[in-house]
Amino acid sequence: MTSRAKAAYLHHNDAGAVMMAPVRGIIGVIIVFSAGACGSSDLKGEGQECFGSSECVAGLTCDLGQSPSVCAPNQSNQPPDAGDVPVIDADIPDAEPPLPDGDPGAVSLAITPTPNQDCGTDPAGLLAGQGSACATYTVTNTGGLTSAALGVALNDAVNFELAADNCTGATLATDATCTIDIGHRPQAVAATNGTLTVSEASSADLTRTLSGSGISALSSDTLTVDFADTLVGNTTAGPLMTLTNAANTPTTGALTVTLNGVDAGEFSVVSTCAAATVAAAATCTVTVSFVPTTVAAGKTATADITDGTANKTVSIPLTGNGI
Repeated sequence: MTSRAKAAYLHHNDAGAVMMAPVRGIIGVIIVFSAGACGSSDLKGEGQECFGSSECVAGLTCDLGQSPSVCAPNQSNQPPDAGDVPVIDADIPDAEPPLPDGDPGAVSLAITPTPNQDCGTDPAGLLAGQGSACATYTVTNTGGLTSAALGVALNDAVNFELAADNCTGATLATDATCTIDIGHRPQAVAATNGTLTVSEASSADLTRTLSGSGISALSSDTLTVDFADTLVGNTTAGPLMTLTNAANTPTTGALTVTLNGVDAGEFSVVSTCAAATVAAAATCTVTVSFVPTTVAAGKTATADITDGTANKTVSIPLTGNGI
């Protein structure tokens, strides 16, 4: 342990004697320079340049906050006088380095990033090994002992997968790391929830929670169609809508295209999707037209394309006014 030396500053009292005033919190060896007493006839008034408060008349101190320093009315919390500053021996031992974050006599595992990881939305039915990147976790041994072999587990290996894992079976020395990549591959149009667990014989399990959701693998580049006002008996064609079966998902079953809703009879459809099977990343097209039979505002229906499963279904709202 390094001892703390006391520092002292020189001051002149009113009688001209030299006094030593200790100052707390200064570490080092103090070298004191002597100075002659100041006669009262030599004392300086307010605003005159000074190098120490002993040079100022009663009621004034040497204000070191100004440049040059001058005698000024006494204030609390004044810094030590100039000329009274001790000379500090710089040969002070360095502070001891901090200990590692973990226990130097044990295995201490840590995992990053933060516990809750939202994987977002992904097409339902993604094939094994094709999960979208969700998170990369890093496991670190911050302790002083080498770990036993690590174990890694997912409690839901259906909707999540270990895309890459160099932690399973690894033994980590002090400050060594390994990583785990999690993929998200929902198998249904629904919320997904999972837990990643990293275990080691002498340590408490490390866990991280995972969440996400599955959406239909069949999607349309047009979300809704709002037709222009159309005269009764006339036809207004809608846009050509392209439907895509998501990459890395199974081929669709035979698709059906139907118009449903209160005003389904006011619309017609032409499609290359009907009865088609669409491979992963492949497309088909649908065009819906508005053919009002009566004068009425707010006619509505939906164009529904599906292979009969929730994983391959898309619905497109339709609206139009008959005039």
